[in-house]
Amino acid sequence: MMTEQKSRQNRMLCVLMEDLVPELRKLDAAIDFSFIYEIMRPVYSDIGRSSVDPAILVKMLLINRPFIPNLR
Repeated sequence: MMTEQKSRQNRMLCVLMEDLVPELRKLDAAIDFSFIYEIMRPVYSDIGRSSVDPAILVKMLLINRPFIPNLR
């Protein structure tokens, strides 16, 4: 049976980077992310706008699960 939610509840999660710094430093100390550049080099173009550092993107994926709670 389908139900329609009448009221909307807005949730906002605010995480300060300063709170994650110890975990980020542990992550950097445990993993050498230099291998990512060679893996990702074929999929990045030499021309055009500058991109986001691929190592940063991978770090964001890694810290998303353990340190930021799921809202579901």
